[in-house]
Formats: sequence, C-alpha cells, structure tokens
Amino acid sequence: MGKLVSEINIRWKGDVFQLFLFPNHFSNICPDIIHSVDLVAGQWGTVDSIILWNYNIGGGKSVAKEIIEVVDKEKKSIRYKVIEGDVMQVYNEFKISVDVNAITEEDNLVTWTIDYNKKSEAMPEPTFILEAGLAMTKQIENHPIIFPN
Repeated sequence: MGKLVSEINIRWKGDVFQLFLFPNHFSNICPDIIHSVDLVAGQWGTVDSIILWNYNIGGGKSVAKEIIEVVDKEKKSIRYKVIEGDVMQVYNEFKISVDVNAITEEDNLVTWTIDYNKKSEAMPEPTFILEAGLAMTKQIENHPIIFPN
C-alpha cells in the first residue's frame, strides 16, 4: 500500500466542500481536466453513490467509475473508491479522499489523500493524479463565477 498527501490553501467565500459533494460542476470549472462527471447510481454526495468521471490527466483521455465510501459533512470529508476504469489497470486498489478545513470564512485548506496498492513495484506512484486534484482545486479558486474578483 502507498499513500500520497498534499494540501492546498484556497480562498473562497462559502462552503467549498459542497463542490466535492456535487462534482458534476467540475466539467464547467476545469474543463481542461474534467470532461464530464455523471451520476450512475444513488444521489450526489451520499454514501454508496456511483459516479463516472471522464477526464484528461497525463496527456490522455481516461475514465474512472467511483463509489462514495465515506461522507462526513461535519468534518467536511469525502472518500471515493475507484471500482472501474483506467487506473485499475495499474492499481489493485485506489481511493481518493478530500478534506476541507475552513480556517476563516474565506480561507480554506483542502487536503487530498490518495491511498493505493500498485499491481507491481514497477508501476509509477500516482503523483500525476494528486497534482491534477490540486490543479482542480486551484481552478475552483480562480473560476470567475465561483469566486469573482
């Protein structure tokens, strides 16, 4: 098992955690990374819901089907487990957690955690996916509709 963790500080009035509960807006916020996010089963932001992501990370179009394993609205934490898709060709297990810590009304610390199990030691660490999560988070902050200057 491997684990990658990174944090990014963003300014945003309101509850940035809500965006991670309803990621269907990401294709409008960061279309260069996320092409579409579709709800396959369940309801947005609820445990056991299944989401299909079409994205471009690392230079090619990819897909991932994820199930929401944990939602803790009080702690502003959500964990997705990839159950199908391109990353499953390289990893036996792949989970992404996003935690939001509202420091002030406009200052948020977003922590991305990836827990993974590589199919072979020769496979790369998923740093490019972690970097894409951080880039998406930064694009949230810089989106003119989400956070007008």
